[in-house]
Amino acid sequence: MDRKPAVVLFLWLLVFCLPLAAQNTGDTSKSFLEEWRQTLKYGIDQEILEVIQKLKGLKQTALDNELLELLGSSVSTDVRKAILDHFTQEKNAAAEGIAVTLLENYENEEPDLIRALLIYLGEIKSRKAETTVGALVSNDNDSIAEQAILTLGKIGNPAGGDLLLSKLDDVEYPPARKSQIIVALGDLGSAKAMDTLIQIVENRDADKVWRMYACESLGKIGDPRAVPVIKKAFAQGDPLLKSYAIGALANFSMHDVFDLLIQGLKDNYWKVRIAAARGLARPEGAPAAPILKYKALHDPENVVRREAIRALGAIGTGEAFTALRGLFEDTGQTMDIRESALAALVDNDLSPATIASIERVLAYAGKRNEQRVLDFIARKLSITKAGSLRPIYVIFMESAYFVLRVQGIRGAVTNNMHDLKDRIRELSEKDPNSAVKKEALSALEQM
Repeated sequence: MDRKPAVVLFLWLLVFCLPLAAQNTGDTSKSFLEEWRQTLKYGIDQEILEVIQKLKGLKQTALDNELLELLGSSVSTDVRKAILDHFTQEKNAAAEGIAVTLLENYENEEPDLIRALLIYLGEIKSRKAETTVGALVSNDNDSIAEQAILTLGKIGNPAGGDLLLSKLDDVEYPPARKSQIIVALGDLGSAKAMDTLIQIVENRDADKVWRMYACESLGKIGDPRAVPVIKKAFAQGDPLLKSYAIGALANFSMHDVFDLLIQGLKDNYWKVRIAAARGLARPEGAPAAPILKYKALHDPENVVRREAIRALGAIGTGEAFTALRGLFEDTGQTMDIRESALAALVDNDLSPATIASIERVLAYAGKRNEQRVLDFIARKLSITKAGSLRPIYVIFMESAYFVLRVQGIRGAVTNNMHDLKDRIRELSEKDPNSAVKKEALSALEQM
């Protein structure tokens, strides 16, 4: 049996139908929604979980009321966790009341559900849950207590910091939980924790993880008194501690930390170089453009090269953008480096020079039928809101490659370019590719 047609069909579905569904979340078929609504009401748990997964994948919120009702009535921990994950993903506070009620009944609920509730309530910064969350910091179950600590940090009330500091100083409180307290104090931005955190970083005999997390939290708090302490930690040579120290320094004045961030870019440990590049990723890091360009071109680790590229985009100088356009147009670079350079340009510099660079690459790749290049350009530009991309979308819609025609239509919809409706209508009627026709018809309905 010849399997080639089946493989081709699968690839076509993967490339076109799934992205189309994901993009048109507001236009999910009414018949599908009604079918899913019935499943949520009457289906077995496995069927319900499948529907929730589909709703999450589509970021579809039309059935949120049904999910809320199910969250309050279901006895399945797995179903409740899936619903909470859906609302957590959307950072939607609609489930707060039900979640707080369930958490208050924690003695009668499964630990996995309690953790899911804590994660959700932390994500939406629920002050209503704070008293119960505070009580759970002392729960006998380590995983629940540690998540409660992190949730207090996410909620962000300074009163939570007072409780956590008291637990950190308590010799009878389980030491294994104290690293999470150190993290949470940073999330809270607790100025009261400064002296304690500095003592942890300075104590070479302290648990290394505590010292790493204390550096990170001092960075989040942002008090300049921490800078010399963190610099000393960096100088001690431990690779992991150095990476956390450099990451923390990114939160302070560039004047105070620039030289050390440059040293971080030269460090043997790749995580230190990544943290240094992230620290330089702001306009004040402009003097670092030459070394970041070097790292983008030559660093032995691709993850560092990509981070250097993102830093150049965030720096935002002419020198940085010129370097990025060079990387994007360089056919000798790997595909992921060129794609990262394009993303940095599109996100930070859709200038005429960048538009011209994109047009050059499209022309070159089109002549050679380099579909992978065309694909990553089209994916990025189709979801970018920028009126300056209009000539690119026209190029897409006139391309012989049907993927570009599809993405050109999507880009026009993304930017509400009604002046391109006639061209899209023509594609809906005359294009030889059925996927393009369907995309064009969908676009016309939306426009």
